[in-house]
Amino acid sequence: MGADPEADARSGASGERYTNRVRVDTSDALESYIARDTVLGRDVELDVARAAGEGPGSDWILRETCALARLEDPRTPAILDVGTLEDGRRFLARSPARGVSLEGLLADAQASGNGGKILRALIGAAEVIAYAHARGVGHGDLGPDAVLVNDFGGVQVVGWRNATVSGPERRVEDDSNCRADLVSLRALLMQASGSIAFSGKAAETFARVLARFSSPDDPITNAAELVAALRPLLGAAGTSRRRLRLRFSNRAVMRAAAAVGVLAVSVTAATAAYIAYKKS
Repeated sequence: MGADPEADARSGASGERYTNRVRVDTSDALESYIARDTVLGRDVELDVARAAGEGPGSDWILRETCALARLEDPRTPAILDVGTLEDGRRFLARSPARGVSLEGLLADAQASGNGGKILRALIGAAEVIAYAHARGVGHGDLGPDAVLVNDFGGVQVVGWRNATVSGPERRVEDDSNCRADLVSLRALLMQASGSIAFSGKAAETFARVLARFSSPDDPITNAAELVAALRPLLGAAGTSRRRLRLRFSNRAVMRAAAAVGVLAVSVTAATAAYIAYKKS
């Protein structure tokens, strides 16, 4: 049984497919759980509308389902099931969100030297948003808690409940969510700028990228342009000074060990030569 007895009691409404529900979030419109999918044999993230029929919860689920259905990218949650429970409430089952949020990485940046990981997360998020815009989807709620980074550095963008879906005839610039996404990406860059250590030309390049958002001559007008501007910086993101000191200390130790090895060989050779001389 899950940690929420009330939720477990309701798990039979879907024919016992989703069991052991543990509530992770709730609002006036939705209840969100981590549950066990007994058909697929895996854990899923389950959103269930709090009321049957049409309503805010049902609308949110429908909006997110339509958005994610257009996004064939492993860096967005995968739809595993969608439908209506026997009690009339709409539900969506998707792959669980896993990883540390960009918000968490930024909070820990000074201690862990995560500058490179943060930059890769920002570029990954911008790539996902650029792809979504190309598919006619605007996120509309992009913040540091919507960007997750797993143990291997992989990025996932979550939280598509407020997404907009438009037809191919509509320009990205005309979609309010797409415009909001670009503003959010700029805000994420500004928030992360104090945690990424650049030097020399890389620092100048990063400053120019930020300045281009408000430049009348060469503005960044979409997420794809931002990705192209940031990618050259991938190899230039620095680590914390503490890690640099450790790296240099390790090099010094290795050089000292090599010197000791050479000295030991020299002493051994000299000792052997002396013994041979005494025997002669």
